[in-house]
Amino acid sequence: RGEIVVNSQASRVALTLAKSWIGEISPPGVLNYTEEEGRGVFQSGNALFMRNWPYVWALVQSKDSAIKDKVGVAPLPRGGANGTHASTLGGWGLAVSRSSRNPKLAAELVAYLTNAQQQKQRALAGAYNPVIESLYTDPELLAAMPYYTQLHGILSNGVMRPAAITASGYPRVSNAFFDRVHSVLAGDLPVDQALLDLERDLTRIKRRNW
Repeated sequence: RGEIVVNSQASRVALTLAKSWIGEISPPGVLNYTEEEGRGVFQSGNALFMRNWPYVWALVQSKDSAIKDKVGVAPLPRGGANGTHASTLGGWGLAVSRSSRNPKLAAELVAYLTNAQQQKQRALAGAYNPVIESLYTDPELLAAMPYYTQLHGILSNGVMRPAAITASGYPRVSNAFFDRVHSVLAGDLPVDQALLDLERDLTRIKRRNW
């Protein structure tokens, strides 16, 4: 609904907990890692946990991986006993441009690339998540990716980014969150001040109709 509720006790607890991890169970350098840099540390056997996208499974299970067959997948931690596991939905889509010179042929290509056989092949080759639900119970896929027993539920309970509400303002909203949370984790800003600043930033962005 677009309500700004970020300056809350729940946010305060979450940020305080995350801040306590830096320098303890997470190295300070993690604040500057990209997904691939994080994967590199994890796949070389120098980290116990990693948060990343599902494509990583194909890489950590590759023949030359130092951790092949030593990796499991779990939902993101929930916020206490009454919380829920929530992952952010993401992905890529295939579409046909209205300016295409061959829209019928392009549509046929999209239909081919998204059929069940191709989605299964992409899952096996690159750990790309299929969007056809029946594939999550496919014996061959389950043998290659046992975590599919959990993944269907994780995706079903995934959380959309607030882009539908914030529209063109989403990049500013995303940057505001990133800046304030990073400042807390880096030790540059107290939690209470960061949440107050973030609430102010979001309110200002919302005044522009997002």
